Amino acid sequence: MTEQTNKTPEQLALEEKDRRTNLKKFCNSILQKIGELDNYSGDRAIWELCQNARDLSDGAEIKISLDDTNLTFAHRGEPFNEDSLLSLVKQVSSEGKENTETAGQFGTGFVTTHYFSRKFYLNGSFKTCTGKVFDLSRFEIDRSEDDIDKFIEKMDNQIQSVYKLLYNPESSLREWTELIYPLTTDTKAIALRAMHACEKMLPEVLVLNDRIKTVTLEYKLNNIHKNIVFTKGRTYQEEDLNIQEILLCEDGKAPYIISVYFLQTDCKRIILPLENERHAKSHEDIAKLFIWFPLLGTEEWGTNFIYHSSFYPLEKRNGIVLPCENPNQQKAYDYNVAELERMNSILFDYLKKHVTEIDNSIELAKINFPCHNDDEKTQDFYRIQQQSWASFFRTLPLIDTPAGRKSLDEGVKIPNTEICIFFADEEMREKYFDAFYHFASTVATLPLKDECLRWANIIHQWNLHDIQLHELSLSEVAKKASAEGDLVNLHHFLELIKDIKQTKLFEDMPLIPNRSGILKKTECLRDGKDIPDELYQRAMPICQEDMNRLVHPEFADIYNLTEYTREHLRSAVYNFHDSLKATTLKIGRCFSEEYTAALRRFVSIYPVENPDSHRHQIMQALSKLKGFAYSVCCIPRSKEKDTKDYYRSAFIFLLESELLGITIAAQQDPEWLTIHKNELLDFISKIALITDKDDSSRLLGSNGYAVIPNQNGALCKLEELRIRENKISDELSNMYNNVLHKDLRATWIDAAFEQFISPQKTDFAKDLALDVERSLMEEYETSHEVSKYIIDIIQKIESKTDEASLWKEWFKRIDEKKADLNWHMVPEESKSNFYRLMKVANNNELLEDLAEMSENADVLKQFKEFLTKHQQEEAEFKFKHDLGKHIENMVRLKLSNELCDRVNIATTIEDRQGGQDIVIQLDGEDVYFIECKAKWNFHEPAHMSKLQIQKAYDEKGHYALCAVDLTTFDCLSNGAFPSIEQLESHIHIHFDVAEKLATVAEHLFAIDEELDENRMTISADYRSNIPKSVFVNNVGFESLIDAIIHRIHSFEA
Repeated sequence: MTEQTNKTPEQLALEEKDRRTNLKKFCNSILQKIGELDNYSGDRAIWELCQNARDLSDGAEIKISLDDTNLTFAHRGEPFNEDSLLSLVKQVSSEGKENTETAGQFGTGFVTTHYFSRKFYLNGSFKTCTGKVFDLSRFEIDRSEDDIDKFIEKMDNQIQSVYKLLYNPESSLREWTELIYPLTTDTKAIALRAMHACEKMLPEVLVLNDRIKTVTLEYKLNNIHKNIVFTKGRTYQEEDLNIQEILLCEDGKAPYIISVYFLQTDCKRIILPLENERHAKSHEDIAKLFIWFPLLGTEEWGTNFIYHSSFYPLEKRNGIVLPCENPNQQKAYDYNVAELERMNSILFDYLKKHVTEIDNSIELAKINFPCHNDDEKTQDFYRIQQQSWASFFRTLPLIDTPAGRKSLDEGVKIPNTEICIFFADEEMREKYFDAFYHFASTVATLPLKDECLRWANIIHQWNLHDIQLHELSLSEVAKKASAEGDLVNLHHFLELIKDIKQTKLFEDMPLIPNRSGILKKTECLRDGKDIPDELYQRAMPICQEDMNRLVHPEFADIYNLTEYTREHLRSAVYNFHDSLKATTLKIGRCFSEEYTAALRRFVSIYPVENPDSHRHQIMQALSKLKGFAYSVCCIPRSKEKDTKDYYRSAFIFLLESELLGITIAAQQDPEWLTIHKNELLDFISKIALITDKDDSSRLLGSNGYAVIPNQNGALCKLEELRIRENKISDELSNMYNNVLHKDLRATWIDAAFEQFISPQKTDFAKDLALDVERSLMEEYETSHEVSKYIIDIIQKIESKTDEASLWKEWFKRIDEKKADLNWHMVPEESKSNFYRLMKVANNNELLEDLAEMSENADVLKQFKEFLTKHQQEEAEFKFKHDLGKHIENMVRLKLSNELCDRVNIATTIEDRQGGQDIVIQLDGEDVYFIECKAKWNFHEPAHMSKLQIQKAYDEKGHYALCAVDLTTFDCLSNGAFPSIEQLESHIHIHFDVAEKLATVAEHLFAIDEELDENRMTISADYRSNIPKSVFVNNVGFESLIDAIIHRIHSFEA
């Protein structure tokens, strides 16, 4: 008091001013710090209170209570002293802060507690340096004033209150010191959140703070009532690992042990994310850097390990000082970086040795340092850390795979970023991931399915420079899916491709299955929703290429494919069969039995169950004929108004093959027609009703098949057959065959099948007889030999049967000349006898004469000799006739070959009797005529008939007589015919027949034209004689060929 009174007024004023300046500084600092409080401040406030409690005891006991009105922080430790209490009022660090074992007492960090309330109360004891103890009961610390002058006044009063405590009576020392923060509704929620955060990290805090013994959390809220006690238990070591047991007791129940595993060197501690020695866990939402207490804000430091050391913290205690552009921080960040490197080394050595012993190792693998920072040096620091950790962790066998625990560098692959982003959606993950993993796991070694995406995200966070080497793309998986073709998982996988918008893969790879399960590109697929399964099954053997393009119905939703309709199928079936014909039907081969059966099933499809269509009727008849089972398959039309028959073209192709099969079967089995004739007739009768001209032509018309029987029992094309007039007897038919060497029965349709042919194609008896008569008479006029067939005809005419009149009508010329013909049949030496018979032909005594002749042996002998001679002559005539025909054929062959070799003109050489033996045609027009004559002796000259002379005269200039001299051929005696080469030097060509006979011929032709019944005329039957001297000349066969060629060229011009 004396010292104060001795001061001058100026000194007192100066001291007062300095005191208020200090108070103002304290108040401004507090207000500034309060203004800087953030969302972490409430959580940090709890730790600030714990920190102060720790600094006041070597074995602190802490109790934090929350009720509906207050947050009470209590600790059992050193009481307040002058320094600590005044420091609290002024909000400055106490002297204890200078101790390296203290975490900071009532420093600026304590301001965070005002996040709960800017006014709080103290209960406890105030112990002076002299040992006196004064009671603190609801001692108020008030920071609620924003006005600086009022705040200074308030702080001054609070400081004075501290001094006034010295005037209070002394009291006993309280066991607990309490800080009581009144709460509003809002700050109660903040306090509750801070309590929960504290509860979560208390085990780690107890491990790192040897000076804290126990922490109790009391919840006394209306809706939460519980009491949790965390007590530090024993500490022990197993190999390189330190283990701290924390006993947790809730609401008085038996405690259970929480073990915290850590590495320790000096003051540095690394808490490992372990649930037990062999199983890792997450340290999610827990700060990863501690300086005794968590530096809130380091939850995303970059790893799942907790580092504690004597780091230099940032002022807000939300991190440590790192390399930055501020040179004033270099000492701090150099220290911190070195400390981190030392701790990294400790951790890496431990993991290298023990990582294979730890399950759930994925929880160890998080490496995600915040590499983007505005400060370039800070950013570089984080990049170095990221590279260092990632480079080390990629070599550790951390990843559980189906093939065992492996490191990333041992060939493990992960889904690429695009896939991971897609599967970040839980719905997509649940829907598609199983299918994706199924295929992906066959491409490469992947993490186990349950961890695969987590590992992918973690490894992507490693930010490796060669990450592409370890990524699996959707296209790579798609390739495997394409090769494997597992339809069970494939649909989900393809949906994944679709939803991830990678549909181009469908165009580039065979991924979508067709109905057979074969994977194809979209260009090879069509949407066959118009093709039901039964139609598909029946169409497959017929149109396999198109059916293989139909997408599997369950996969039609994967890609918008071009639609494939029944019209497309109809067109494809037609085109396929049109090309198939070239290798089958057109070369006389039926469809295979297997294919025919499939085609039958295909054309048995109808839009209704009880069809009455023409096709159905034909199929019924065909099934009876071929003996196969036939049943209707009903596949309704896809559209009501659609009336098309999509199976008709296939049906026509089937009929073609079936008809060809009938032809072949009848050729191979002579009994086939006999057995199947009735069924064949029924089948053909149904086919004949087809009205489409093209189809009808393809089956039975000009382009059709040989399925109609002729009267010999052979199958022929319908157009080749004719109707036999019922007047035509077998005798006439056989005679026609023998005379003209043409089997008419081969051209006549079986009578049961006549309904299928036009009546206009009928052979009439009179026409056949005319052809026979013409041939016989030409032969007679040439040889003057009466054929046995003429005799037969005369006998028919002279018979007393009903047919006599028909034969007489048919063979008028023979009937007219029968007398002359009969006379020529009688030998010269027998004619007197026949004269005698003829004289009595109308005499009643005829029988007596004949009886007399039969009694005369000489007459009978003469008659027998006549018959023998007649038979010999007949045999000789047949030989000569056959020989002549042979020569004609050989000449015809030589001429045909020569013309084909030397003239590029289509010619036709045919055998047509009518004044010549050979007619040469060009484009259907007659251009040259040749008559062949062969002589093997010249007992009498060669002859040309009236008709032959007429033709030579009419076709003057393009008519030639081909004379063949056979007089020197010995081979004829034994019945052998000469070859064309042997004949060539014996052929003599006559071009001037008309000229040599012109004078006589013209006169005779004029006589033929005279019809005057009142004048006598010369008979019109005449012939020319050609002696050997004329028959043989020096014009050879080549001259004939040249003449014909010349004629062809002139005809073209």
